[in-house]
Amino acid sequence: MHPMTYQLRVSAVACVGAALTLASTTSFALGFGRPVSHAVLGESLSLTVPLRLEASEELPTECVGADVLFGDERVSPSAVVVSLSGTSPTERQLRITTTRLVHEPVVTVHVKAGCAASMTRKFVVLADPPDMTPPQVASL
Repeated sequence: MHPMTYQLRVSAVACVGAALTLASTTSFALGFGRPVSHAVLGESLSLTVPLRLEASEELPTECVGADVLFGDERVSPSAVVVSLSGTSPTERQLRITTTRLVHEPVVTVHVKAGCAASMTRKFVVLADPPDMTPPQVASL
């Protein structure tokens, strides 16, 4: 092997290694907290997911989204409402609601947050049965 070819090969490997090292040091502090859900058969879904951000990060509403499935059936995006609230620069609340009623016991929500670099999480919620209190019978 020619010595110049070996030096070029070693230099190329060193450059690629340095580039990968620099790229891997970039971190995103966006994080998901523990979700709170309200899912009852025959009612609309409500899921709130806390988001943690670095003080320097911004998360506009157009950079969040959610896909919802009732069982295996995908809920139309027009029936899913995603809103972002919170005044703290480091803590926000992502709220997902549906205009369609939950009709399957298993609800899956795929949440996406972030613009340039986004994170996705999958949450599975078990819907509660509707309130089954028997009607009151008047005594005679």
